Amino acid sequence: MSSAVLACLRIDPLLKERIVGTAKPGERQDCGGSAADKSLLSSKASFVLYLPTVLLRYEHNPAFAVACHIANSRSVPVVVLATVLDDASLPENRKLSDGGAAPIVMTSRRLAFQLEALSQCAREWSEHGAGVAVRVHGPGCRIPDHLTLSGRAVAVVTDEPFVHPYLTYVRRVEKACRAAEVPCFRVDGSTTVPPCGVLKRVGREYVDLGNDSPCYSGVSAKAWMWQKKTESRRMGHVRAAMNGAFDAPALSIRINSDSFFSEGNGSLSNIFPKNWRDAALPAPGRRPWSVSELRSLTNVKDWAMNWPGADNTVPVCTQTVGTTSAGYRRWNYWVRARNGLVEYARRRNDPRQPHASSRMSCYLNLGIVSIFRLVYEVKAAQLNGIAGADKFEGEIVKWREQSYAHAQGNAGGDLPSAVPSWAAKYLDKCGASPDGYSPSLGQLQTGTTSSDTWNAMQRYLVNTGELHNNARMTWGKTVVHWGKTHWHDGSAGAAAARILRTLCYLNDRFALDGLSPPSYAGLLWCMGWSDKPTSWKGISEKGAHQYRIGPGGFQQAEINLLAAEMKARRSIGCGQQSALDMVAIGQGASKRIKTGDEGEADVESTCSLRSSGTLHTWLSSSDCSSQSKKQFS
Repeated sequence: MSSAVLACLRIDPLLKERIVGTAKPGERQDCGGSAADKSLLSSKASFVLYLPTVLLRYEHNPAFAVACHIANSRSVPVVVLATVLDDASLPENRKLSDGGAAPIVMTSRRLAFQLEALSQCAREWSEHGAGVAVRVHGPGCRIPDHLTLSGRAVAVVTDEPFVHPYLTYVRRVEKACRAAEVPCFRVDGSTTVPPCGVLKRVGREYVDLGNDSPCYSGVSAKAWMWQKKTESRRMGHVRAAMNGAFDAPALSIRINSDSFFSEGNGSLSNIFPKNWRDAALPAPGRRPWSVSELRSLTNVKDWAMNWPGADNTVPVCTQTVGTTSAGYRRWNYWVRARNGLVEYARRRNDPRQPHASSRMSCYLNLGIVSIFRLVYEVKAAQLNGIAGADKFEGEIVKWREQSYAHAQGNAGGDLPSAVPSWAAKYLDKCGASPDGYSPSLGQLQTGTTSSDTWNAMQRYLVNTGELHNNARMTWGKTVVHWGKTHWHDGSAGAAAARILRTLCYLNDRFALDGLSPPSYAGLLWCMGWSDKPTSWKGISEKGAHQYRIGPGGFQQAEINLLAAEMKARRSIGCGQQSALDMVAIGQGASKRIKTGDEGEADVESTCSLRSSGTLHTWLSSSDCSSQSKKQFS
């Protein structure tokens, strides 16, 4: 049935390449499908259901676009149910069994960030004509309304989730859809080149709950190899997004009422759960929020600190707002006022300058900003010789995209089986030792180990929700060193499993960019993944005591981060302009912005940046080579 639905859609082939449907073996592939399929699709339900997880944006959202295309083809509306998940959706084998382990998914920090993102994109989905409802899971607030509605829909569309808990959530939806014979589609909007269009599927079309067998084969062992394999496709997808192919079409059937699920609304009046129609029940737990209810919160961060299901010992990040607008403001300010791309290669590895890196990972990993837009702008700067653009492209394309391919092919990419066999054997050979030092989980969380520098790294992560990527590698390798001689139970691979789960726990619990393929790739690298053995056939080491700066450097970096972020918010002229309007295309900067360790910049001096105008002005100029014009046209 799913193949028949897709075959009937008149959509860009590159959008179709991003879709994975839960087709049953032997299903008809023709456009019309069987007579039973046609009857089922036309009479069983009256809406298409979109369940967002990791694409919390309106612009360049392929999944929302597919939902709207299907809805138009069936002359039905789109209903969006956005659910903020808690730890009940995290598989047991992704949890740390140690005593003292606390929530990973549902912290006040992550909850506030997601609700801020939803406050903008939910309004934009609603303005587009979809009916939008927002649920927050917690104790006594986990009624599976998403499964109920999945069985009543014409079709269900989800984001390609890549990792847990979103992967568990989507698998449960797919199971419900199979039982109800409702077509269900995953759509990738997280990568420029979707791994599902490059890798070879192995095994069955669907994966059962709890099955962590590889889903795809052909994942490259090295990041540069994956980039080489996919580079010829990249600009086609980026251009398609920038030209609107991944944006939702106008809906032929609109839902114009904000409280559509709690009132009589024609064919939709009886499809929603009874609880949704009871205004006396508390929202967003027992019944969902409407868009206006969510946006009526006077302070999302305060609300998240007081939600009963959230762990408020991991507090909100005051320096980061989760909306798409805030994400683009950060990007544009980094490029313009901080000379981010120009200075990236030179300054990126110094944690004392927290604004030398873009700090966009948290926005990218939840799909709050468009990966297509950022790569489009970086590619343009790269073609025109902007210093630092090549190095940044290596991070946002080479390393980031391979992490998603790894996750797609390996059931989330965070399993001990992802640790190279040589590394796991090395950790086993280290053996349990009564000597040395092994901190407890509590000491690791609170940053009270024997290493002052590691403690400073951990406290920076706990306090800010961020940790400079260069420092995070040393932070992770120090934990590997501590664990290799103490975390054994005698079984093969036990040390590797315990170390990886501990790293994932610490990272995912505190980092805003956690629970994501790039985070897991970085942690696995600390354990030898995508690396090679040392001369003694071990994992390379770099303890915190060897790091370039000491505890005082991280304490000062935290002060600099928060102070400079506040200044950036107060600055004028760093709004929603394209970053390409801010970089000196083909001209360079007539005056370098002076920045100190604190990363603060004199915004007034950005007026001296010479620019030949927007990207489109540059493309039409004689300075732009014919090759560049062809790539971006």
